[in-house]
Amino acid sequence: MENLESVYGIQGFSVPVSPRDILKDAYAAGIIEEGDTFIKMLTDRNISSHTYDEEMALELYGRIKNDYISLLSKLLEYIEKEI
Repeated sequence: MENLESVYGIQGFSVPVSPRDILKDAYAAGIIEEGDTFIKMLTDRNISSHTYDEEMALELYGRIKNDYISLLSKLLEYIEKEI
């Protein structure tokens, strides 16, 4: 989230308070695509920090590998271009 906050500062936006707000605003500004998937990623991150169930951990890993890596790569490209 700190990287998105940096992009906000560069573009003159005021920085939202919560990670969910940052994602919603980034989507509205066209910084990220697939806003719902980013929100799901945030939810999964919160689940993963409190899960001790191997099956759930493997499910989360699958979503990271199959769904989230490509989105994060696109976001990184955007941030590197803007900063």
